[in-house]
Amino acid sequence: MSRNNIRSKKNIIFTIVIVVLTAAVAAGLLLFFSLYDFNHDYGSGSDQTLTTDVSSQYSSDSAEEHTSSAVTEFTQLDDPLLVLVNEEHKMPDSTDDGVVEQYGITLDSRALEAYGQMYQAAAQEGITLWIASGYRSPELQAQLYQQEIDMNMENGMTENEAVEAADRAVQKPGYSEHNTGLAMDFNTVTDSFKDTDTYAWLMEHAQEYGFILRYPEDKEDITGIMYEPWHFRYVGVEHAKKMNELNMCLEEYVEYVRSQQS
Repeated sequence: MSRNNIRSKKNIIFTIVIVVLTAAVAAGLLLFFSLYDFNHDYGSGSDQTLTTDVSSQYSSDSAEEHTSSAVTEFTQLDDPLLVLVNEEHKMPDSTDDGVVEQYGITLDSRALEAYGQMYQAAAQEGITLWIASGYRSPELQAQLYQQEIDMNMENGMTENEAVEAADRAVQKPGYSEHNTGLAMDFNTVTDSFKDTDTYAWLMEHAQEYGFILRYPEDKEDITGIMYEPWHFRYVGVEHAKKMNELNMCLEEYVEYVRSQQS
């Protein structure tokens, strides 16, 4: 190869190297200044202030939203006949202090007296009432709750499914109205009870003695308990009549009374 060709090839290679190095340096400088502008001019200037303001506003809005959406702590009404006991509200201490036993029936004394009057009135019209379940101690309630879970599992449910189904049918101890002595199950504790003359009589006259159907069919989404035509609750005559007039279950009525008092 001639000396001129060698020199020409070296020049070409040198030129290529120079071009590549120049491009690399230019790209590096461009990247550097881009990063420098972002961190310095925007990060330390107006955008940093904007970021701080947005963060503060978010914190403020979040706190306000949390405060406004927080569930207000539930307090029972002063009227002991309107004590609300369900899956969310445990029975207050001493609620069952007024429980008495008479003629084999254990109930709150006020509910028991009212039941006696209603029993006699029903009998005069050929309607036979009896209490299948009245007051239950928390210990008995715990046994019933566990029995419901065990039965559900024997029927093929998983443990989680069995517990969920039990929660819809039987309340945990302390969360059942039966623990208060103000609730009772009449006659046959089955769905067929709703088709009896006794049920029809109760739906017409129970309010006259201070009793209400506790878990109506059209209130399941509020009470959280399936329709129980046999389960009645003593609330006193005045409240029972007003609840039926307003078509309210106890959860609704408690809030209604609270709103009237405020």
